[in-house]
Amino acid sequence: MDILYQIRARQASFSAGEGRIAKLLLSDIAFAASASLDEL
Repeated sequence: MDILYQIRARQASFSAGEGRIAKLLLSDIAFAASASLDEL
């Protein structure tokens, strides 16, 4: 299983902050792959 699958599968159990990050990661994978923590 890849990380994107894991994020999708567990998204319902995330906190509000984690959910926002998950949505960002899933909506723009190319950006998320190259972004720093500050950018995320």
